[in-house]
Amino acid sequence: MIKKGITGCVLCITMIAMGQQRDTLYVRSIDDVVSVAKQEARFYKVIQPTEQDKVVLVEDYLLNDQLIARGRAHKKTEQIIYTGERSFYNREGNKQGSYVYNEAGVCQSITSYHPISGQVYTLSLLDDKPDSGDIYDLGAVVTYKDGQEQQRVVFFQNTDKVNSITTKGKVTYFDQKANKVGEFTYTFVDGKIHPIDGEHFEYDDGVISTMERYKKGKRIYQANYDTKVKDKQLLKREVFYTDEVVSEKKMYYYNGALRVKEYYIPNQYSHELVKSDYYADDGKYIGSFDHKAQDGTEVTLYPGLVIKHITTYDHGVMLKKTSFLKDYGKRYEDVIYYKLSEVDYVRGVGKFYDSKGKLISKVAYKNGVPWQGITYVFDEGKLVESPYANGVIEGEQKTFLNYQVEPLISQRNIYKGGVLRFEKWYEQGELVQEVEYAIEDTPSVVEEMISSGKKYIMYKDGLPYQGIESTEELTHIQEDVYRKGKRIETIYKAYNGLVFAKEYFLDDSKVRRIFYDESGSEVVSYTAQFERLEGSYSYTDNEGKKYSATFKKGYLVSGEVLYNYIEEDGQDDLHYIYVKRDGNQVTIKLKDIEQNQWVSEETVVTEDLVDSDVPVLSMPIDAQFLYFDSEYRFLFAD
Repeated sequence: MIKKGITGCVLCITMIAMGQQRDTLYVRSIDDVVSVAKQEARFYKVIQPTEQDKVVLVEDYLLNDQLIARGRAHKKTEQIIYTGERSFYNREGNKQGSYVYNEAGVCQSITSYHPISGQVYTLSLLDDKPDSGDIYDLGAVVTYKDGQEQQRVVFFQNTDKVNSITTKGKVTYFDQKANKVGEFTYTFVDGKIHPIDGEHFEYDDGVISTMERYKKGKRIYQANYDTKVKDKQLLKREVFYTDEVVSEKKMYYYNGALRVKEYYIPNQYSHELVKSDYYADDGKYIGSFDHKAQDGTEVTLYPGLVIKHITTYDHGVMLKKTSFLKDYGKRYEDVIYYKLSEVDYVRGVGKFYDSKGKLISKVAYKNGVPWQGITYVFDEGKLVESPYANGVIEGEQKTFLNYQVEPLISQRNIYKGGVLRFEKWYEQGELVQEVEYAIEDTPSVVEEMISSGKKYIMYKDGLPYQGIESTEELTHIQEDVYRKGKRIETIYKAYNGLVFAKEYFLDDSKVRRIFYDESGSEVVSYTAQFERLEGSYSYTDNEGKKYSATFKKGYLVSGEVLYNYIEEDGQDDLHYIYVKRDGNQVTIKLKDIEQNQWVSEETVVTEDLVDSDVPVLSMPIDAQFLYFDSEYRFLFAD
């Protein structure tokens, strides 16, 4: 706020008259003098007379009526010329600085305060630019001499403790106990600091997050630290560079133990991973993997940096895989972790264990796949139990949630002759949907049990064939109607049963859409082909006014239509565009929905359906840009 105000000492006001009355001016910034509508403003100025002739008191406020600046000014026609002291205030109402102006309205000096220590800093100005002295701004104290910056002292956030001191050619860093932790020299090129030698630090909440080491202008090392640990530095990652290209990385567990060491070589893009050495969180070496030859031992992890799989390869051929299960108990803090399986593909034997390490299944493998026995696979919180016979799943495959505490069935798949015949889905242990797949070309029946009752659909070759298939989305239920394998209609329902939209699928990739209000009356209907408006359109707004139009390949041929108006800030529900085409005359109006009033209108004359000089006629309109009064109008938007 203070630094920004060094310029603009004389404010020209074009939107108010300087009478003896109190005036209020809405503006986008406190140094702005262009009056705007209240809903567009971020600040407002109050200008009122004082006991001195031709001197006014100018106060600046946020829209919540919080005072942020106050000062006196000479009153001239369409001008405010500050004189004397103009003070600035923080959110707590405390004075955080001031400008001092001469009688001509030229700013002579700035006084600022350190918000923690209260220390006062004064900076003199020359030709409206810093000359000599100090200023506190944005967490730093900057010292000037003869118009040149001499030193910049940066403080740790919300403290008066020095984080770094920058002088010409050097930056020095400190910890919160005032101990020096490092420094680097630099050159200043094109407005940017370029390190030469030493260590550059970045902090997060007062703790070192990153350290970069430079030598002769080149970065040779970078370290990232765990900032959640406040009492000591724990490495998360180290990167080593050769000629600015990554040559080696080290990653660490949360306890600070080395997790993996990676080796890189340069390539045409930057660098390429060629080898990894893996370690357990107790420091024990697990093995190495050659990424080019796909040879050795590779380790993958769960989120949270615990081992998920240890896999051994011989030049791309999997030899052995050990998998671990990570799940949670009744409380999220109770982590369950143990070895789930160990498969030796060379010997053709797989062993599966429970949480106590007890063998629960032994499976024969052949050609790298389960051949005989029951496998257990855990992924994304689900445990899948699969019975194999002669290399295919045979019988009932079960999927469980919460397997380690209270196993809850979520899906059952029935295989016969190695072919999936039934799928059953459960919620809270209760069957909610059941699918029976057809044998050869014979359609079979699926029965869906949903809140609205039982609906039937026939499948053929695993695809919907006849009937209604329901899908529960986040905000609604979608019902697809099929006839002889072709989707002919889709019905969209709210969870209270209200039908709010329908789609009818026509020939030539056309779709007819209709939206309804709460009483079941039609609100809007239109036809689209590949989402481009085609043919008739009609809309009835909530006041009963009707609009109708005809489109061809997305271009308005005749009639009147409403479009969404998309603003740069993404606020697409504040305005809409009305377009009416009557022969060669096109009327375009913009409406403010909140104010319920038209804010602009123009009429153009054009013979062409496509007119590059008129934005709403310069390109085809997709259905998603239609405006109508419904909370679901963006249902088909990308």
